[in-house]
Amino acid sequence: MSRDPQKFIQMLADLKADYLIALPAKLERLTTLVHGEKWDLLHTEFHKLKGTGKTYGIPEVSELCETGEELSSGTGGQNRLLFLDIIQLLEKVRIAYEEQAPFQWQDDPLSQALLKKVKDL
Repeated sequence: MSRDPQKFIQMLADLKADYLIALPAKLERLTTLVHGEKWDLLHTEFHKLKGTGKTYGIPEVSELCETGEELSSGTGGQNRLLFLDIIQLLEKVRIAYEEQAPFQWQDDPLSQALLKKVKDL
């Protein structure tokens, strides 16, 4: 068996591309759970995404979903708007990675507003 590093790199890039293609459906699921007030299921979905982001080379997904997971522990109703902000930010991250442009937290107004809201909790 040949160990061609270029084939391995291409395989990882293909897996990441597939992950990005599947991500909108996962974000739609999160949105549906927020609107349906399914906090336990929302917690589970954030947990799953938290575990996959870094695996596919998108650490921002893991970081944002970790925040979502923590906020959805117990009762999540009071954090509805924060969940929707997290989901919106996840979409921005997805688009940045699809365009192969680094996502700049510090330059994004939604990111900064979300960080302030979470710190104020």
